[in-house]
This record gives sequence, structure tokens and C-alpha cells, in this order.
Amino acid sequence: MKKTMKSIMLVAAMATAFTGCTQKEIAEPVIPENGYSYIFNVETMATKAVLGDKAVAYEAGDQLGVFVGTTVNAASTVDVPTTPVTVGVSAAEALVAGDVLYAYYPYSSVNASAAATAVTMTIPAAQTQTGTSYDADAMPMAAVPYTVTSAVEAGTATSVGDIYMCNLASVAEFNVYSAEAAGKKIQSVSFESETAIAGNFTTDLTAITDGMTSDRALEGLASTAVTVAVNSSAVVGADQENATKIYMVVAPGQHKGVVKVRTEDALYTFPVETAVNFQRAHVKPLGLNLATASREAAIKIEWVCDGM
Repeated sequence: MKKTMKSIMLVAAMATAFTGCTQKEIAEPVIPENGYSYIFNVETMATKAVLGDKAVAYEAGDQLGVFVGTTVNAASTVDVPTTPVTVGVSAAEALVAGDVLYAYYPYSSVNASAAATAVTMTIPAAQTQTGTSYDADAMPMAAVPYTVTSAVEAGTATSVGDIYMCNLASVAEFNVYSAEAAGKKIQSVSFESETAIAGNFTTDLTAITDGMTSDRALEGLASTAVTVAVNSSAVVGADQENATKIYMVVAPGQHKGVVKVRTEDALYTFPVETAVNFQRAHVKPLGLNLATASREAAIKIEWVCDGM
């Protein structure tokens, strides 16, 4: 799903706990059979989460996985057209003071019988960039837990709380340029690491803290390589100032290995001999001057008539 990154001003978006209710009238929710429905605001400025001064906008069809009260792993679809952006949360029983809401993104049916202390999440080894921003579906996110402070009326038409999402991974920003190769279409960028940077991992949603200011180790990752397929007209920039940015979601930590850039006519290889520190919820820029890389020309097969 294509996502867009927008430069915006956010005030304490990653370091603020949940605030009080926003009394803005919105559409009456549908109460599920044998259940209850509540409405929550999702973040501020209609975003899922932020990386530095960048933000990722929700799109129609995005779903959070929600644990609240006795409800386990409910798929809650974000209502994008509303202002503020909201999500309807279904609960098996009425919410009362002391109930805690936990959420993560993107929703996965894998967690059908999981507890909020053991949710399986993924950093894909195969990612896609369409346009100029990273593949936000590749970014695992978890919410700062929200504690209900008093009884909440089911089916209320006003928000009963705010859900703030936090990035669990990091983003590598590969700046690709070369005077000699300028204008050549970029097909993919790969990072072959000596350490695990992708795969499945288990997260304890109950342990997420306000702001997530420290790096969290992602336990259980098995993949040491990530490839971003570039499904757009992105081409090699002429110089460093006009470099083309290719984004890749990776696990936080110290990583080194080999970066490979495949263009329409060659494969460029860069050794990363000194470990690079990828911080959770940060973008790490890395310059890739193709003129300094090992170049392997693409094999071109020419058909020759045999006279038959």
C-alpha cells in the first residue's frame, strides 16, 4: 500500500502520554452484536507515527490490531476521512475504569490467540518503494498503552481517548548518485548484513513506555538481508545534493555488511566495513556514490539468426 511522508510540525508527538477526550462530534458507531464499540482518536495531525520531522499518513483500509478489556486482537479499521482521524474499537465487554487498551500496526491474524504480552510482528525482508517515501507497511508500530480512567458509554459519538503509535524499527535512507550513471533507473537496493535486520519478532505491548526514547531489542529476528524493490521512475541522481533517496526499514542496532544497488544496466556493490548505528524511530542517511562502488555490468543477451 502506498504511503506518503509529509514534513510537519509535531509537538511532543513521541513523548506525550495520552491526553483527555476530544469532544468533536463524529458519525455514530455501529455496536457489534454481543459487544461494545468505542471511538478513539489516532495520534495527532492524522499520522501513524513520526521519524524526526517526517510523518506517515493513514490511508483507507489501514487496520490496527487492538487488545482491550476481554477483547483479543480485534481488527480495527482507521476512519481516514474524519477530523481528527479515528478508529472504532470493539470490545467484548463494556470498558470500565482500569481497563487498558493496547494496539499495534499493521494488524495480523497471526495474533488471533496471542496475549498483549506476546504479539508477533514483522520487518519484511522484501520491501517496496513507490514514489519518494518508505514502505510504511514494513514499519512495525505499537501504541503507548491507554488506561481507561472511568466508565465509558458504549457507542459514544465522541472520542474516549487518544492512541499514540511508536515506531519499533529504524529507517535507512540510501542517497544514490553518480555523475557517470545519472539518469539510470534504479531497480532495487539491498542490504546484506552480518547481523539480523529483518524477520518475525515478539513484542510485549504492555511494556511500551511513553515516548519510547530508548532502543528496544527486537528478539527472534532471523533474516540478515533486506531488498527494496523500486517500483517507480526513480533514477540515479547527478550529485550528492540531488541524490535519489531509497528508504529501507531495518531493525535497530549496529549493522555492517554489503549494500548493493541495481540499476537498469549494472550492479554496484559497497562494503560497509564499520558498523552503522541504526536508532529506533530515526532515519539514518547513507551516501552511495556509485562512482566509488564495485561495478558489474548487466549481462545482455543478443539473439543471432542461424539462417534456418
